[in-house]
Amino acid sequence: MKKTTLKLFINQKLFDLMKTFTRISILVLVMLISSAVVFAQNNASKTTISQEELKMMQENKVNPFPNAGGDQDFLATPITSFPYFQNFESGSMPPEFDPQPGAQAGVRISATGGYSSDWGLLSEGGSSTGWGSTPYSYAAAFDPSKASHFGTTVIDVVPNGSPGTLKLQFQLGIGYSFNSNYSWFRVLLDGSTALTDLNTGNYYWKATTHWTGSQWVELEFDLSAYDGAPFSLSLQSSCKYYEGYYNEGDFAVIDNVKVWYELPPGDLEGYVMNGGGLSIGGATVGIEEFGSTTTDATGYYMLAGAPGGNQTVYAWKQGYNLVYQPTYVAPASLTQQDIILTAPTMFISPTFHEYTLNPEEYFTTQTGIINTGD
Repeated sequence: MKKTTLKLFINQKLFDLMKTFTRISILVLVMLISSAVVFAQNNASKTTISQEELKMMQENKVNPFPNAGGDQDFLATPITSFPYFQNFESGSMPPEFDPQPGAQAGVRISATGGYSSDWGLLSEGGSSTGWGSTPYSYAAAFDPSKASHFGTTVIDVVPNGSPGTLKLQFQLGIGYSFNSNYSWFRVLLDGSTALTDLNTGNYYWKATTHWTGSQWVELEFDLSAYDGAPFSLSLQSSCKYYEGYYNEGDFAVIDNVKVWYELPPGDLEGYVMNGGGLSIGGATVGIEEFGSTTTDATGYYMLAGAPGGNQTVYAWKQGYNLVYQPTYVAPASLTQQDIILTAPTMFISPTFHEYTLNPEEYFTTQTGIINTGD
């Protein structure tokens, strides 16, 4: 009898305790809901949106790429070997790139970011939360109050003291949704110093036209002043909305990132000949992304101011094979490099077939082709 009474007593106590916790849980839930409503009201009063944006919000447009604010367990690998080149064609985030997006931003590999390729790096905004008023200046766009909308990717660089000028280069594109002032971009050294592009003289970029996939600009930065010690590069956007929110959305895309030591240019000269050692006039000789020239009647060519270091020289003429010649161009000096163009010589046997076929008949034969050229 005592055993039964004890069980009933314990069960009754547990029941009373559960009722107490239930009342407490309901009270806490009500407090959380009230706090959320107050926060939303306060935040809404600080956010500037247009009528079109309000309509989009009312249609329940939501960000398909929510981010918790850069809390990612990602340990990047520093760049220690040069030249370093990244075109993101693996389709995944490279180990040297550390994405650190704010709570209302995203950084990812996207097909939108591919420059004449499949993949590139894309950084975007999120929702209007935390954006505040529209920025009309660099200072306003990157004000700390908008940090939740910063899409940042950090690259650590460990220089190795190679000869030449340490540089950074990549392709940049920017798109925007409602307002061109919703998309901004910059490059920071060690998270604080904005770097200036050698090509345009700018230290920040903003959207100017809607993105169609062709408005790429090539940026190049001189890093020689920081060659003495390890440093970090931050590729950072400040964007309001995510890609595709309205029009193309607010984003910055990057592709073909290169970090390398650029050697002083040199001059490259030589003769283009056939397999028998005879000169070939009118042949084209060049280096990709630099330029080309044409040989004279004696087969001579000159590429003045060619990029120093290891280069791939190409040569070609109608009737000859395209030839690639690895060449080291001595910096601030003259390099001699002769090139031999090979020519195909095709023999076809037999060269003539004549057969008479009756209706519904078919015939199979063979023709041999051999290349006995250079």
